[in-house]
Amino acid sequence: MYFDGASNMLGRGIGTVLISPQGKYIPITARLNFDCTNNMAEYEACALGIQAAINNGILKLKVFGDSALVIYQLRGEWEVRNPKLIPYVEHIKDLIHLLQSVIFEYIPREENQFADALATLSSMFALDSEHEMPLINIRRHDKQAFCLLIDETVDDHPWFHDIKQYLTKGEYPDAANDNDKKHIRRRAMGFLLVGETLYKKNYDSVLLRCIDQVEAQNMIKEVHEGVFGTHIPGPAMAKKILRAGYYWSTMERDCYQYVRKCHKCQAYADNSNVPPTALIVLASPWPFAMWGMDVIGPIEPKASNGHRFILVAIDYFTKWVEATSYAHVTRKVVTSFIKKNIICRYGIPDKIITDNGSNLNNKMVEELCQEFKIQHHNSSPYRPKMNGAVEAANKNIKKIVQKMVVSFKDWHEMLPFALHDDAWTMYFDGASNMLGRGIGTVLISPQGKYIPITARLNFDCTNNMAEYEACALGIQPAINNGILKLKVFGDSALVIYQLREALLQKGKTQKNQYPFPKRNSVFDHRPNVKIIRLTEEAKPAMAKKILRAGYYWSTMERDCYQYVRKCHKCQAYADNIHVPPTALNVLASPWPFAMWGMDVIGPIEPKASNGHRFILVAIDYFTKWVEAASYAHVTRKVA
Repeated sequence: MYFDGASNMLGRGIGTVLISPQGKYIPITARLNFDCTNNMAEYEACALGIQAAINNGILKLKVFGDSALVIYQLRGEWEVRNPKLIPYVEHIKDLIHLLQSVIFEYIPREENQFADALATLSSMFALDSEHEMPLINIRRHDKQAFCLLIDETVDDHPWFHDIKQYLTKGEYPDAANDNDKKHIRRRAMGFLLVGETLYKKNYDSVLLRCIDQVEAQNMIKEVHEGVFGTHIPGPAMAKKILRAGYYWSTMERDCYQYVRKCHKCQAYADNSNVPPTALIVLASPWPFAMWGMDVIGPIEPKASNGHRFILVAIDYFTKWVEATSYAHVTRKVVTSFIKKNIICRYGIPDKIITDNGSNLNNKMVEELCQEFKIQHHNSSPYRPKMNGAVEAANKNIKKIVQKMVVSFKDWHEMLPFALHDDAWTMYFDGASNMLGRGIGTVLISPQGKYIPITARLNFDCTNNMAEYEACALGIQPAINNGILKLKVFGDSALVIYQLREALLQKGKTQKNQYPFPKRNSVFDHRPNVKIIRLTEEAKPAMAKKILRAGYYWSTMERDCYQYVRKCHKCQAYADNIHVPPTALNVLASPWPFAMWGMDVIGPIEPKASNGHRFILVAIDYFTKWVEAASYAHVTRKVA
């Protein structure tokens, strides 16, 4: 409860507000039609609030007021000497006995503005005994008064018609008054007209094309449930449309309303189940060190290929998800999944956490964990769903797949696309001006989590050097956090295109370029920043892998090189080096995962135990990332 009283030349008024634990407000105000001092008005306000709390059945109350005299006298710390205040103290103490507990706290006047406004408001009404105090209703306006809406008007003009007319011809609407004209001029400062197209200036200087109602509805439908549409919620969908470069004035409200009307979003909405006690977060020391595994299924109806189960694994550090569908999740399937999808892709983990299912806890899995020295832990049998990260991944996969399926038997084909949008996004920028030099970057996870990073440069540099510093500032934490897929966006064309060219042609930099920090990094000039600098020469891959595992000895590169030279299989299957008669032209890929090359290996004799004889291989020309899978026959449908 907050209370306050006011006694001035206009009159005397009191105000109090009760706030429930759920945040519900109950304001109460009254005008005093008798002479009283300011302290008496404070006591009247306190008694009014406590009496209202008793009438509402409240048993525990915290009372806050900005009158030190009233608070400390009611707490018994100050003596009451004014005879006019003694009856108030005794009356309030009688009311306190009706409550279980009451705590009085003194707060500054700045923190008691709500009650102060109520007291001041009631003191301003001059009424006689024949009239009652007026009832004041506080209305809620969710849209601006000038009605700059996306809805088409009666004259078929879009919401931005007045702004466009002002920028084009300097004209105002016919019925506009002086305030309307002033508002249109102020609003027009945030827009730019290019030809016949109107753009909204975003806070990061990106131009967003303004669209009308028809385009907006088509845009929402395409993003929400179009090609690879994952039925994302309203606020995230509005942000995605903004990143795509489009804008209209009520986009958040329209996205929210569209999601509320979507049948699949309502049919497969989450049930809010709050746990009775706080959950303890499992701590993973580094990326891909701790994995959780679980099974989704059986799924009815089964897929067209007979699959009924989805085996899911999630890394607790990066929240990276691996998922594959199977007809039956047997012991052999689980061990194969751990080897192919976890160990071969991300290295040997430190721990694997599963539930108590027999297919996840058996002799084959234990032998695999002993072979690779992996710690296998189980969740509590009394709470099998304590593996929260995996359960959350299961929920997201089921929710996305349910919304993406066309027929109920093609869910296994949609499973890879449900995970395809797991790339992080990075935005960077640098500034160098008369005030100083600063850089900033922000990492955005696929789930919409923002990680902002900023730093001040305490050395002289140009604006382009600051841009490079900002780019390096964002990429280094991405590597440290184990992020494998990253989309980098920047507003400096010089930096973006030079980095693209530098990745294609190593070592060919112009004199005016600022080289991307490697050996002699400008990060060394800043304190409290540790950067591991590798030498320019490429180390053997096996020695690098041992270093990443955390081991070292003085002759490790030489020993690794000699061991490989003595390995029989490495020499028997070594590549034959053929130097072409003429220089080869390197295929230029403009950005990661923009250009892929595909080929088939096989037929391989003898064929594998599952009948596979071919390997279909794809490689990205930019990052050299390789994807490969084995098949019995490489048909058009397989490709």
